[in-house]
Amino acid sequence: MGLGCALENLLIAATANSYTTQLTLLPDASNENLVAQIELTPGSPVPSELYNLIPQRHTNRYPYDTGRTVANSTLDALTTLNDNSDVRILWFNTTETRKTISDLMVEAAKAVVADKTQDTDSAKWYQATWQDVQQHKAGITLDAAGLSDTIRALGKILPSASQEQQDSTFVDNTATQSQTAGAFGLLAIRDGQNRSQQIRAGQVWERIHLWLTREGLAAQPLNATVGRAAREVVLGSDPHFGTALQSLVGDSSWQTLLAFRFGYSTHEGLRSPRRDVNEVMKA
Repeated sequence: MGLGCALENLLIAATANSYTTQLTLLPDASNENLVAQIELTPGSPVPSELYNLIPQRHTNRYPYDTGRTVANSTLDALTTLNDNSDVRILWFNTTETRKTISDLMVEAAKAVVADKTQDTDSAKWYQATWQDVQQHKAGITLDAAGLSDTIRALGKILPSASQEQQDSTFVDNTATQSQTAGAFGLLAIRDGQNRSQQIRAGQVWERIHLWLTREGLAAQPLNATVGRAAREVVLGSDPHFGTALQSLVGDSSWQTLLAFRFGYSTHEGLRSPRRDVNEVMKA
């Protein structure tokens, strides 16, 4: 999905800068690392309202304003951003469905921290110190975690939190984040293991997030539920979260790839570190 997001940004930028594009996904069956080939041909610029939003778009993990609802007209407009029949978007903005999903997300967060293997793997994405941030330039940091200014300041002064403290904060944050969502969305594909469909879903998600940024709405993936459903498959355990997601989708032939919340934030989201383009490009 991340590669799909990057690909969507590339296509938007290309057309805005006077190129026409010809996209081929997974062009070489013998090379699974090559996910896309894009042919660029000089042409005329195609203005895009999303292009200038690329550097502004970022995840906002702060609480959202519970006094502002997400209108059905907003959901209708977002739905039109999906142009692929193998990707499906589902919206949940009623009080009842938001509570159902919020409770499920908190339950999933607790299950993640109780599973020491999954918890340890997830913790690798958190960069606790300035040295970690400079080394990895990726993942979640203290500044980007959606914490209060006081907690952020203390976190930079005091010794690094223990894994148990980080786990407790993760569960508490998930509760606050999910309970203040203006609406939830699920992105589902027909085949959860199909790389082309995964990439297409990433493109749709990037489009959604850029559009939300334009409208002054904040967004955040909250994917512990999906992660636990995948973990159930690996462990061969009772598909509790998998069944719950299927119930939300309402069709067992579709598999959820991403769960996210969006709404009007109470705080400007601080950005996560990212590598410079020159650090990831190869000549």
